[in-house]
Amino acid sequence: MFRFSIGLALPELMIEYNLTHFMEGQLIALQLLAATVTTGLAGFLSDRVGAKNVLVTGVLIYSISLIAAMTVPNYLLLLTLLTASGLGAGLMLPPVYVLAGELLPKSVGSAVGLVGSFYNIGGLIGPIFVGNYLLRGDWRTPFILIGVIGLVSAAAQTILVKQRKTNIERQSTKRASKIVFNRSILTLGAAMLIADSAFVGFVSWAPTFLRQDLAMSPDEAGYLFGASTALGAVGIITMGYAQDRFGGKKVILMNSLASALLSLVLLTQRNLLLVTPTLLLSGFFMNCFWTLISAQAQKSVKEHEIGSATGVVQNLGMLGAIIGPALIGWMAESVALSAAMIVAVSGFYLLSTILSLFYKLPADAVKRANY
Repeated sequence: MFRFSIGLALPELMIEYNLTHFMEGQLIALQLLAATVTTGLAGFLSDRVGAKNVLVTGVLIYSISLIAAMTVPNYLLLLTLLTASGLGAGLMLPPVYVLAGELLPKSVGSAVGLVGSFYNIGGLIGPIFVGNYLLRGDWRTPFILIGVIGLVSAAAQTILVKQRKTNIERQSTKRASKIVFNRSILTLGAAMLIADSAFVGFVSWAPTFLRQDLAMSPDEAGYLFGASTALGAVGIITMGYAQDRFGGKKVILMNSLASALLSLVLLTQRNLLLVTPTLLLSGFFMNCFWTLISAQAQKSVKEHEIGSATGVVQNLGMLGAIIGPALIGWMAESVALSAAMIVAVSGFYLLSTILSLFYKLPADAVKRANY
């Protein structure tokens, strides 16, 4: 919810703290930098102490820091606490996908896609929720409530989520496997880095684009952006199923290319009759890369390396997420926001497509898939 809705509140942050576009980009980028620090560690720990334990710890750190950030009076404290929340966010990511893959090991794409779709459901609720508060001139309360929801979620996970005991026992008796840096994982990681830079840049700045360039009100932008995100949930599930049925590489290539072309169309015209369907269709494709690449990484390694492999590609993705918002903010100081987004969103999705062409499923993974 936070990731999809913080961009909607950037104009209010700019006024309250007297920020430039570049400073806004830094606010998002530093949170993502902190998440990058812990994402790779989370994958490693998921193989060692259990994905559930890592997940609950991450949710608690994230939620407490976010609530505290919304109560501070100045930008420096806000920046510090949002950065701390990023540490928790990084711990949350890999274990979610590890747990999903463990539930349906023969249909990893579908399982990971189903779990990933809830991220987009949060993206539907978040902008609408925050947009309604912005109309009242209140940008702090909705983010405090998001943190409270996180605390409730952590309690529910502690009670309801079951970690496979065999997984933890195996990892406690075997020598720790090294972080997976084979060619296939690094290729997927490079594609993830570029795609997440494009996606987070888009999510961070698209609401501002809708409000400033297209003169939409906060609630109009929130509803439209939220609807686009909701379609992303359908897209993630659909692409996950397609990945299991038709092969990961083909689906990853198609999805990335569609994201590049649709975002280019969206950013190069001002006709609202075209903006709405293009944004909705973009939402269907643009966030699928995360689950597609994460699932493909799990399919590329042995079972005891799944957490580490997931952590590696998602860690590289978080590095890309740092680049996107800050790069767009920096370019928007000297060129139009739409032009900056064309380069850092459409161009980067195209580059991710090209990188994905070089991926090849390892021979031993092919044997395991056919067994």
